[in-house]
Amino acid sequence: AVRRGVGPAFFVFMAMNSHNEVENIFRYLPLNPKDLHWGLYLTGIGQAFIPRGCAYPPPGHPEVYDFSWQSGRVLPEYQVVFISEGQGQFESAATGHIQIGRHDSILLFPGQWHRYRPDPQTGWREHWISFNGDYVWRLQKHRILSPARAVLHVQQADLLLETHHRIWQQVSSQPLDNSFLLSAMAMEILALTLNEIPSRTDEESIPGCSDSLVSEALRLIWNHSYRDISVQDLARELSTTRRTLERRFAQHLNAT
Repeated sequence: AVRRGVGPAFFVFMAMNSHNEVENIFRYLPLNPKDLHWGLYLTGIGQAFIPRGCAYPPPGHPEVYDFSWQSGRVLPEYQVVFISEGQGQFESAATGHIQIGRHDSILLFPGQWHRYRPDPQTGWREHWISFNGDYVWRLQKHRILSPARAVLHVQQADLLLETHHRIWQQVSSQPLDNSFLLSAMAMEILALTLNEIPSRTDEESIPGCSDSLVSEALRLIWNHSYRDISVQDLARELSTTRRTLERRFAQHLNAT
């Protein structure tokens, strides 16, 4: 079914099995200009049960989201695909071929070619959301999200599935309202997926320094990394000059 009238088209698709039970369902949500300012906004949600030996992916998706194993696809936004049952395979330009299984999440990135499918011997059950926004771009910019680290094992699978269920309830009760509540729940799914990634690797840790001015400058840089900060901002905060900062950084860190 396609419903028009608020923002882009609102797509709903359901596939019934022989017992007239919903097996596959997805919704692509309308967007309003205000949604783009929330930092992270939901664009779609879906779930599918693929029995062993069945064709994949299920039919009915808009052309931009549809794909085949032979051709793969490139998305215009981010997706998280969570596998709650079964196993299969994933491949992308950044990762190569990877075997995936129960409680694995696949992170899909805009502009990155990829493909995935369940093992014909097992099938699988998948739950996915698609989303976009400045907040997600910042996560990728700071390498918290990386196309090279596209498959993650989720430890808190029950919580993630519960959040998916709450999103479905919200979308079902208010199908044309892409609310901030949906954005918050999408962020919760992303957080549960990324929870096993160390917040800072050894290579990314703040280097030690015996110079108190340089150490304080490094502390300020890390504590204000959520916003743009210039060398002049640091110099002003530390009551020193840009030239002094650059000289001390070069002396103690061999860096500007």
